[in-house]
Amino acid sequence: MQKKIRVQIEKGVHARTAALISGAAGNINREFSTEIFIRKGMTSVPATSMLALNYLKIKNQDEIELHIEGDRAQEAMEAMEKLFVSEDNLRITDLESFDKVLEANSKRSEFIIDQMTSGLLYLNKKGLVILVNEAAENIMGIKRSEILGQFPDERFGKELQDILLSEEEFEGRKFQYLDKYLECSKKHTIIDSGRGTVVTLRDVSAMVSLSSDLVNAKAIHERLGMVLDQMTDGMIITDKHGNIQYANKRAMHFFDMSPTQLGEKLDKDKFPILIEAIKTQEFFSNKIIKLDKEIKLAVSVSGLDHEESYSGAICVFTELSGMRELIDKLDAAEKKVQNLEKKLELASPLHTAFECLIGESRALDEALRIASRVANTKTTVLVTGESGTGKELFAKAIHEASPRSGGPFIRVNCAAIPDALIESELFGHEKGSFTGAIHQRIGKFEQAHGGTIFLDEIGEVPLQTQVKLLRVLQEFEVDRVGGSKPVNIDVRVIAATNKDLLTLIAEKKFREDLYYRLNVIPIHLPPLRDRMGDIPLLVNYFLNKIAVREQMDKKHMTPEALQYLEAYQWPGNIRELENTLIRAATLSIGDRIEVDVLPPAITKVEKINGLIRLVQGEVLALEVYEKEIIKEALRIHGSFNKAGKALGLTHRTVGLKAKKYGLID
Repeated sequence: MQKKIRVQIEKGVHARTAALISGAAGNINREFSTEIFIRKGMTSVPATSMLALNYLKIKNQDEIELHIEGDRAQEAMEAMEKLFVSEDNLRITDLESFDKVLEANSKRSEFIIDQMTSGLLYLNKKGLVILVNEAAENIMGIKRSEILGQFPDERFGKELQDILLSEEEFEGRKFQYLDKYLECSKKHTIIDSGRGTVVTLRDVSAMVSLSSDLVNAKAIHERLGMVLDQMTDGMIITDKHGNIQYANKRAMHFFDMSPTQLGEKLDKDKFPILIEAIKTQEFFSNKIIKLDKEIKLAVSVSGLDHEESYSGAICVFTELSGMRELIDKLDAAEKKVQNLEKKLELASPLHTAFECLIGESRALDEALRIASRVANTKTTVLVTGESGTGKELFAKAIHEASPRSGGPFIRVNCAAIPDALIESELFGHEKGSFTGAIHQRIGKFEQAHGGTIFLDEIGEVPLQTQVKLLRVLQEFEVDRVGGSKPVNIDVRVIAATNKDLLTLIAEKKFREDLYYRLNVIPIHLPPLRDRMGDIPLLVNYFLNKIAVREQMDKKHMTPEALQYLEAYQWPGNIRELENTLIRAATLSIGDRIEVDVLPPAITKVEKINGLIRLVQGEVLALEVYEKEIIKEALRIHGSFNKAGKALGLTHRTVGLKAKKYGLID
């Protein structure tokens, strides 16, 4: 049954009237067993949906059409018509309070939905499209006015149409859509007092190359900050120690905070439940706290993960008035936006100078991230690690990624210079300053002017020379041996050692003040045995390098030979691995490297098939075996994600168990 009517509501159908009409329509549907739709122009929507009615933008004196299906459609039509011909039928008590809550909720919902970078569609229980945000319009190339109130049809394209019409739930499915590549998630939920389906779409075409996507990360971050500052909810983001990393304007208003408090710890008197949640990682939703007699807040705390480990928490504060705020189930969509922007912010691209450092392990990636951030500064860096871990290569990469890349990179092996000559080598000397000084000599520091000096094996510098080295680092001027006046220098210092300098300090072999001058930015390079998951990548890299250098076809490692490499502990680290591969490639016949050309030190390692017997002849508690299995999986695979896949566990489960057994901090 259909009927056209003239709307006689002075302010038109805004948030409050839309809520009242949708609620009344639901009651009428239940009373008369009908389905009611409202059409304006070419767009038809269910009368029970407040959001859909809002999108119609019905004004006073607009002509609309009521469409009602059911045996008692006439009775339902009479009841519905009353709602639009007299505003007296839309009266409720405490109108002002109700109006404010609904207006705030409606504006917030529409603003957040249309600010999302992900497309969002909502289908009611009948399968009709009743909500489409601006991002979805852009992604699909379809105006929302053309599809609101409609079933998904051929305009959506076959694959997206099938996704929308199916009952299946999923997350992160990728598919080709026209000239784009989309990632789609679909979940059934309860909205508008009935079952519905939320579908999110994300255009990941540009993410084929993550680096090109991240060029816009700063703009996206700024846009997100603007969006979050418009929220009626307060938001605080902390690291895992409870230090405040971000607070939007609303949160600062709630708790009388200032921007200068960013980076400080949460106040234990203001935020006791937040501090406890961050410490225990026991998160929660909608706990009620009181700021004073007038203001109550609903608090929700969620954990943040970065690189498969717990990195902090996000705390959301929603103000409650006399009645609890209406909740429209958009929390999941908001979190998707926040998580995406957080990942983009954290995934800043590394300089191409670091591409020569091969590996995906968490320990190496952490070192690279620190090096990438410090490269643009003049700050002194101390690189530590065992022999053969690539400290010089690492220092060279920092230099190449810095503004000093056009200047010299001077390497000094402090262990290879005799004590009697080291001052002359480092600082230079004047003609005739000592026996044999027949010419003036420019020292390494002066040679590095405008660039970087790399002091390898710094722990081998004699104590007497350490005093002069400290002065150079403090004053950035050198005194040549036999010279009468200092020479100013502009040098970036990177030092490296394979020794424990603190032990040398305790043994009076290294100056404590020099240590603290060098240890401004410490970076530790992990030994190869702590990043065994990187061995296949390193093997492929070195075999390519050997093939180019020797002008021969690339050799390939057999799976069995690779297993021996992955079982060996590599005391000589990456340098030993490279030398082993040079030997193997040289001795192997054909294009395959077999076990028989590997050194005996590697092939004598016993291969263990089947389950590992931890203690022969004795059965221990299950947790003892579980700890060793988790430890071995992390040693071999190098990350929670890869270890989890090998063990059939989620990366979060692996991380929690590793923390439980003290395998990580």
